[in-house]
Amino acid sequence: MSSIRNFGIKTAMLSLLIILSIFSCSKDDPAGPSGEWVWSSLGSGINDRVFAFKEYNGNLIVGGYFDTAGGIAISNIAAWNDTAWSALGAGLNGEVAALTIYDGKLIAGGTFTTAGGVAANYIAAWDGSTWTALGTGMNGRVRALGVYYFPEGHQYHDFPLLIAGGEFTQAGSNNLIHNLAAWDGNNWGWPSVNADGPVHAICETADGPLYIGGDFVVAGNNTCNGIFLYDYSAVSMGHGMTLDNDEAGTVFAVLEHDNKIYAGGIFDSASGIPVNNVAVFSATTGWRACASGLEKMGGTADIRALTSFDNKIIAGGYFTKADGDDANYIASWNGTKWSSLGLGVDGDYWPHVWALAVYNNKLYAGGRFTTAGGDSAANIAAWHFVPD
Repeated sequence: MSSIRNFGIKTAMLSLLIILSIFSCSKDDPAGPSGEWVWSSLGSGINDRVFAFKEYNGNLIVGGYFDTAGGIAISNIAAWNDTAWSALGAGLNGEVAALTIYDGKLIAGGTFTTAGGVAANYIAAWDGSTWTALGTGMNGRVRALGVYYFPEGHQYHDFPLLIAGGEFTQAGSNNLIHNLAAWDGNNWGWPSVNADGPVHAICETADGPLYIGGDFVVAGNNTCNGIFLYDYSAVSMGHGMTLDNDEAGTVFAVLEHDNKIYAGGIFDSASGIPVNNVAVFSATTGWRACASGLEKMGGTADIRALTSFDNKIIAGGYFTKADGDDANYIASWNGTKWSSLGLGVDGDYWPHVWALAVYNNKLYAGGRFTTAGGDSAANIAAWHFVPD
């Protein structure tokens, strides 16, 4: 009887330990380690706006409109190695709005006219030590960059194109261009598609084609209303994005994730489906709303950046409500519902999140704000998990 009683006591104690271990797990991840998600500043941060991120040579490259990063004099583009800031040569003499990688080089686009002290009209390349121009560049602002790969079997399959979008009517000597241009490594040419308004976003895909968003109605010969698939021609995605008055909406951000396309911007419908500034597209369902979307109380919301992190879609921009709940300028979508990321970010004057990136297992947000998670953060901050 004693051995049976002892066995019963041991079994009860084991059950209690199991129950306690279950309840000790993190509230953020019930099946994972305990801890919390927090916002962290990056030292003294950046002294003005952040518009673009790209990982290059092991660093997170930050582009924007600023002249110091971490207290160091830096002209509009900087590198962060998860510990300290550094400059990319003499930098650029104007805003950096877009970054990508082409032919092993970091490509920057924006409003600048010199790079590293040499003439470079609105676009330039950094090879890790030196800035160079891409021909004679553009005659107007570059807002978006991406790399297009021809389909397998095409005669130019191994010959990718750098695609630049923005607000310009000439690239190199080619004056047949309207807001989209292609660089083949030596010359600027017409990418077979023009847009009748500014291009704000270029989304690269794993299999080559690009998704292009902006403030346009027509691309190529097709009515696209703010978004289209680029596969060396313009392919409409339904009726595109429109406002309540059926005018074209504006798409500022496009993301491919899990065989779906997410678009964010300023629009009230996606191919006739009511939405609030963000929508998702799949080949089987077409455009759909992401619950009740993202809104700004007392103003017009806009979505400026999209990325994926922790198996969720992250949206940044100018909004204060996500699915009707408070969410300060940044929120996450789990496929069913929007949620805030802690207290989000905030600031005194027109706070915005304009750029998002994932680097070293942290989510980085950049824009114009002075706090993140309620603590001081100068225009850039990281959201990450801290175990107990």
